[in-house]
Amino acid sequence: MSYENRGHGRSYGGNRGGNSYGNRGGGYQRRAPREMHDTVCSACGAKCQVPFKPSGDRPVYCRDCYNKKRDNNLTDEQMMADKPAKAKEIVEESVKEEAQVTEDE
Repeated sequence: MSYENRGHGRSYGGNRGGNSYGNRGGGYQRRAPREMHDTVCSACGAKCQVPFKPSGDRPVYCRDCYNKKRDNNLTDEQMMADKPAKAKEIVEESVKEEAQVTEDE
């Protein structure tokens, strides 16, 4: 019995065209570019893009604020505590505009 044929039908060598685990192959495969959505950071009020469609029921952060939140283990409440009043207005206006666009479609 050769080494490749031992075991539970698994092939450990000699079969370079694929494997016995579904023939998934290897190597890097490129993903399609993600659809980005414009929004406003809930913490600082900066315009930013995110790879998901914000629903408005949870805060959305720009890259800098997200990293600050993650690195310092801050809660959403702690992030919002330092938020300037103007940023709050911008976020609320952005949510209203998004709702209006959704209703118009």
